[in-house]
Amino acid sequence: MIEQFSFIFAIIFFIMALYIIANPNAGNHKAADVVSRIEKEYPEFEVKAYYTECIDDEKNQVSLILEHFQEKNDQLLIIGGDGTLAKVAFYFPKNLPIAYYAVGSGNDFAHSLQMSDLDTILEAIKQKRVETIYVYRHETGLLINSLDTGFASWVIYQSSISKLKRLFNHLHIGKLIYLLFGILGIFFAPTTSVIITKNQKEKKQFDHLFFCSIANNQYFGGGISIWPEASVKKPQLDVVLFYNSGLMTKIKNLLALVFKKQKETTTIIHDSYQDIEITFPEKTRVQIDGEIVTKTKFHLKQEIRQLYR
Repeated sequence: MIEQFSFIFAIIFFIMALYIIANPNAGNHKAADVVSRIEKEYPEFEVKAYYTECIDDEKNQVSLILEHFQEKNDQLLIIGGDGTLAKVAFYFPKNLPIAYYAVGSGNDFAHSLQMSDLDTILEAIKQKRVETIYVYRHETGLLINSLDTGFASWVIYQSSISKLKRLFNHLHIGKLIYLLFGILGIFFAPTTSVIITKNQKEKKQFDHLFFCSIANNQYFGGGISIWPEASVKKPQLDVVLFYNSGLMTKIKNLLALVFKKQKETTTIIHDSYQDIEITFPEKTRVQIDGEIVTKTKFHLKQEIRQLYR
């Protein structure tokens, strides 16, 4: 009897409040199933789940959580796609660590850090095992993976509005939607112009670009390599560009991305930045971590965050 009481007391004593922000519409719509699994298999967590109810609802859910969140004892787990992660992290206090379990269709952030195992993530929370990552704050959000215009933004925009996306996700082939529109983008994606200011001093203008990516992560589009050495664990952004230089050159450059031959391809331009301002001559459609926005300017400022893994 005493042993049973001691066991129950130990469970109560060590119980930890785990706040979860889950996006039920991400990827294969499995976020609620993941929450249920945590509730059943991890009694040491007092699970408090909050679900995003509409587009850009992350701010509201973070506000609700922060009304009760105890910084010394409570933890936050984000379940969704990379866009959900970026939005929640933007509104959540930057001095507090976060955990992330990816259930989106692309999952480039998790892919780059090899974060596919839920048990490992929850164990990291219990042990308070964190790793430093670098993200970039701009006027309306955080950049965790990449900021793209030209070809990549066209592909992601067309994929996001296509009626085929839900079907592909249902069939567990969601990544193929990017391949489909990637092929079409070779012929139909518009060119773009951009002015890049490095460290608030050095300014360069690039016109008639077919591809323009500011990468904080190696991957985009569900696993295509932007730059092999780009990483959220490094305090720098990698800028990758190439011009609209004819069909065969475009195909050669895109294949270089697929096969990670960027560094060997002379028609691909690369540079590294820590502080960067991007200006477009007119309102331009840009993708940031899978989300599409229309802007004329971004100033990306480095921010250090802690991630459970």
